[in-house]
Amino acid sequence: MLCAYNKDPGFSDHFSQFFETKVLCDKISNAKELYFKCIYSDKNIELFKSLLQTTDWNSKFKGNISANERCDNFGNKINAYHDIAFPISKSKTKNTQVKVPWITKGIRKSSETFEYLAFLNRTCNDEITRSHFKKYQTVYRKVIR
Repeated sequence: MLCAYNKDPGFSDHFSQFFETKVLCDKISNAKELYFKCIYSDKNIELFKSLLQTTDWNSKFKGNISANERCDNFGNKINAYHDIAFPISKSKTKNTQVKVPWITKGIRKSSETFEYLAFLNRTCNDEITRSHFKKYQTVYRKVIR
């Protein structure tokens, strides 16, 4: 889903423009994100060590080549052995997001506004922005309590 909207930061007569992309799933509770990782098990570490030990390093660096080429050859060989010994595998994250009943839509909206104003406070060196952020910060803290 694509979404474009204007957001009122609350201290100007101009709106900020936002563009969001969201992926909708049929079952949000079962939705899991994919990530990639290398598995560094003892077996894989031993394979990596054996690949390094069985390589004839002298033949890799002999000849009339520059120091940069030798360094590149060494790095490429190490990376190739790493890719062989520690292949990249897909994993899914566990759905650990817990629904907290006391966090209402209003609190979420206030949190989004607070984060936006905090971003403006960090990026803009303006006294009006800073004072508006401070006022909203006190209101936000009262809402959370």
